[in-house]
Amino acid sequence: MNNDLGLMRIIPQHLSSHGLAEERIERLKGEVRKMLTGALDKPSQKLNLIDQVQRMGIAYHFELEIDEQLEQIHRSYFELHHGDNEDDLHTIALLFRLFRQQGYNVPCEIFNRFKDSEGNFSKSIIADVQGLLSLYEACHLSYHGEDMLDDALAFTRT
Repeated sequence: MNNDLGLMRIIPQHLSSHGLAEERIERLKGEVRKMLTGALDKPSQKLNLIDQVQRMGIAYHFELEIDEQLEQIHRSYFELHHGDNEDDLHTIALLFRLFRQQGYNVPCEIFNRFKDSEGNFSKSIIADVQGLLSLYEACHLSYHGEDMLDDALAFTRT
C-alpha cells in the first residue's frame, strides 16, 4: 500500500502516470518540512500550520518535526512564560487542543481570560465564530472533573 495516499490527492492525474508524482510528492514533503521547521513571526502561525497539516491527513510524514515544534512552543509559552496575553480565543483553544493531543499537561485555566467577573464565559466571544469552533474542539479533550471545559462546551452549543 502506498504510504503517500494523502499527498496523491493533490497531484494532477497526468503527473502520476509518468512517474512524476513521486518526485512531486517528495518535493512537497520537503516544502512542508521547511515550513514546519522554519521561523515564523508568531507561534500562532506555527500552530495553525500544524493544525492544517493534521487536518489534511498527512501529519504522519512530519511527526518528528511536529513533535519538535510543539515542544519548542510549549517551552516558550509555559516554561519561559512568554505567552502572548493578546492571543485570541482561537489561538488559545488551538494551543490547548494540540498540546493535549500531544500529551502535554495544559491547565484548563488557560481559558480564564475569556470569562467575565461572574465566572461565566464572556458574551463578547459569541461573535468570534472561529474561536468558538476551536473552543468546541478543545473541550473534547477535557479530563474528568474539568468543569470549566464542561461549561465551555455548553457555552459553545448555545
